[in-house]
Amino acid sequence: MQTAETTPATARHKVARIATEALAPWVWLVAMPYAIAWLGTHHAGKTLLWGTVLTVTGSVIPMGVILYGAKRGKYDSHHVNNREGRLVPILVALISQIVGLVLLIVTGTPVVMWKLTAGIVAVGFFSLAITVGLRWKISLHAAASAGSVVLLVIGYGWWPALLVPLVALVCWSRVELRNHTLQQVLAGVLLGVVAAGAGYWVADALIG
Repeated sequence: MQTAETTPATARHKVARIATEALAPWVWLVAMPYAIAWLGTHHAGKTLLWGTVLTVTGSVIPMGVILYGAKRGKYDSHHVNNREGRLVPILVALISQIVGLVLLIVTGTPVVMWKLTAGIVAVGFFSLAITVGLRWKISLHAAASAGSVVLLVIGYGWWPALLVPLVALVCWSRVELRNHTLQQVLAGVLLGVVAAGAGYWVADALIG
């Protein structure tokens, strides 16, 4: 039977679990493409088309690989909490996101869509470099959420900064569930902010 002392901890754990699922990287990478497509086209049909293309390449394909691997026991869960198992999912995600970016370029979509997608690709690239190259388990939840907010601010102005509490919430959840340390989630936030911004501005400098 739960005691008064254990009940708050249990409640925090449940909230953390919900936050971790609702604000997982794949969720941000489903929502972001439609925001990017709308910013570039301001057309409902084209937003649906290109948002779906980027969602499939940036989120659905990588998540399919993760779910398949988790079902076969390669990963501890669909969050791939074991760092050693993250190489293939992050690599697949990065390659798939690059394919999405290439599709935007070769089909002549508005340039702003390329720049924002380049920011997503940059977050994936540096996440891979740190996770595999440095063998350090940086928080992908933190990186994806912080990077998404930065790109939304770049595209839409300062009002998407209202989403910052959601970044804090998902960071807290990862620490609360003991999937990451405080240092790992803070590093993830820094990575998301810097890489997303740098990816956009580098693309802006190259494309004009």
